[in-house]
Parts: sequence; C-alpha cells; structure tokens
Amino acid sequence: MEECRYCLQVIPIGSTTCPKCGKPTHSQFNQQVPGANPNLIPCPKCGSFVSPDARACPSCGHDVGAPKRAKFWLIAFILFAVALAIGQWFNYQAHLISGR
Repeated sequence: MEECRYCLQVIPIGSTTCPKCGKPTHSQFNQQVPGANPNLIPCPKCGSFVSPDARACPSCGHDVGAPKRAKFWLIAFILFAVALAIGQWFNYQAHLISGR
C-alpha cells in the first residue's frame, strides 16, 4: 500500500488514483505508456505528462516552472548589477583619494 502524496490517504494496491482526492498515484507516474516520450514529466497538480520546457501544464494550466533561459537571464542581470555596484564603489574610493 502507498500513501497519496497530496492528501496522505492510504491507497489500495493496484489503484491508479486516490480514492479520496482523485489524484493519480505515484506508481502511475512510473509506468511507461507505449509510444510516449520518456522525457515528459508529470504535472504536480493534475498528473498529466508535460514537456520539461513548458511553462504551464496544457491540461490544467498549473505553473510547472520557468524555462532555463529565464533563469539564465536573471542570474546574468544579478551578476551585472553586482559588477556595476563594485565598479561604482571603486570609482567613489578613487574620487575620495584624489580629493576632487
């Protein structure tokens, strides 16, 4: 027997959905569907299989994560802002030393 990861209800062996909340069981996620793309991931809300590059589940619209490109640009912007702040600090220190 396993527990539902959403509502913690005990699920009978062989069930594909939770009897209490109706969500798919964890064992259902591990089953390979013939002809299905093995790179797909399950949606945490509805259990439908979603591309890892998708922003939202096509079945329920749940946010499944931002694409890696967005994370890259966020990190790049933060590094640029830190470098700019350090440059301004050095410029300020040089201005204090020169006395101008």
